[in-house]
Amino acid sequence: PVWLGMNMDADDLVRADEVDVEQIEVLRGPQGSLQGRNASGGAINVRTLRPSGQFGARASVTYERFDEVDVKAALEAPIVADLIAAKLSGFYKHGGGYMSNATTGEDLGGVDRWGARLGLVLNASAEFNAYLTADYVRDTSPQTALRGMNHAGPRGAREPEPVACRLYGQCSFADKYESEQDYIAHNSSTIGGFALNAEWNTGPITLTSVTGYRLVDEVVRADVDTTRFPIFHALLRGTKVNAFSQELRAASNGTGPFEYVAGAYYIRSHYDLDARNRLGGAIFGL
Repeated sequence: PVWLGMNMDADDLVRADEVDVEQIEVLRGPQGSLQGRNASGGAINVRTLRPSGQFGARASVTYERFDEVDVKAALEAPIVADLIAAKLSGFYKHGGGYMSNATTGEDLGGVDRWGARLGLVLNASAEFNAYLTADYVRDTSPQTALRGMNHAGPRGAREPEPVACRLYGQCSFADKYESEQDYIAHNSSTIGGFALNAEWNTGPITLTSVTGYRLVDEVVRADVDTTRFPIFHALLRGTKVNAFSQELRAASNGTGPFEYVAGAYYIRSHYDLDARNRLGGAIFGL
């Protein structure tokens, strides 16, 4: 799953594995004022369907090359008739390893991910409604498929001789869809949070509150040199991020000669990075 920007609007959580997508918006940048500080290049909003208040279910099962299985499902129902409705959706994705590892025999480049999302909508009256969502994603996919350039000697400025080959004489001769990585460890990430949208139509103006919280705990590992020798291993790149945001807006109603939107936005985020690498070979010996 990918989120672009820091906007935590419950309708606009950008998720790659949702089954109940209503619409997709591609917004040209910069979008920092409305979509958050990380949206200078633009934003992609995937809007999901809110609970309808009716009983319903939908599901999708896909099988693709390299034994990739993708299962998505959603179930919705009224909790209190004409007042509170709920929707629960989830997905499971596994397989898809398209590159073989000549050193270990494992498949690389695949995916192993699952997640769930709960949505609750409150329609207290024609003037007031609220929408709460909570989501969780767990990803333990294999390492990214990496392959070294299989030649010795430079082939122009755009394709220089690999460092592992030039410094250590360890040149890779792997085939097109084959890797020789000797360090293999699965990645791990947990992503979750909640968002609460509340809207109150007072007549002349509409007041909107958007409250959000996101948590990311991610560990990425890689054999950067892509050879069967311990030259450069990214043993751990651990990232922990938590962010809280609050947005308040007031918008004029009607079609008078003067229309306006005024608002305020607050965000507090914390970012931790723990990176550990291993350098080996005759020169470093670490």
